[in-house]
Amino acid sequence: GLPPTVAANLGRAALALCAGRPLLLEGPPGCGKTWLLEHLARLTGNDSSMVRIHLDDQMDAKSLLGAYLCTAVPGEFAWQPGPLVRAVTEGRWLVVEDVNMAPPDVLAALVPLLEGGSLTVPSRGEVLQAAPGFQLLATVTSAPGPAAAAGLPGAGGAGGAYATTNMAKELLGSLWSYVRVVPPSEAEQLALLAASFPATTPLLPPALACLALVHLASGQARPTSTSSSTSPAAPTHHDHHQEQQQGDMECDE
Repeated sequence: GLPPTVAANLGRAALALCAGRPLLLEGPPGCGKTWLLEHLARLTGNDSSMVRIHLDDQMDAKSLLGAYLCTAVPGEFAWQPGPLVRAVTEGRWLVVEDVNMAPPDVLAALVPLLEGGSLTVPSRGEVLQAAPGFQLLATVTSAPGPAAAAGLPGAGGAGGAYATTNMAKELLGSLWSYVRVVPPSEAEQLALLAASFPATTPLLPPALACLALVHLASGQARPTSTSSSTSPAAPTHHDHHQEQQQGDMECDE
């Protein structure tokens, strides 16, 4: 079975999904937001047709809605629908990752879809109604830290890219079913990885320790969970050398 933290996250997300509203997951980096959405898609049979969009500040509404493109015939243009239009018209699940990074024109395109299930395509003068089966799901990344690890409010208030999390929630928050994703403990991460990749079990503790150093170097340090198990660090060559020097000095005395 799933570790307790992961199972609780999945239960909250599934319950929110049953409300029939767009679903928004928030949590620090690496807490499993995308995995939860993919797992829900597999459980409901929507994984093969799911459309995924990763937003950044370079994405514009035209990239999502579609555009007229040149054809092989000179002077002739054909309409090429974007991923958002395809998901709406074909009744697919649409996952929008890092929706807090969306530029204003992209957020403006999403508002009517969140409010009433309709999508306006200005370049074609159309208003599309979402086909049966369409489901909008999104993630926002909050700043890592003690509040984020404990699932406490205010965890998304850091500066930089994380500062846009609260702004997106304030603009669109009332239109979503909101779920905060709590990061699994180190012990739960070890259990998940060992179950998925048994042959790598001896390598997992040092691998997670290395990942923690990477997070620390990039400003994404996560606090050590009280429920996680810690193992003593393996002695390095430098440690052995120091011990040998100390032993030699004692013998000389």
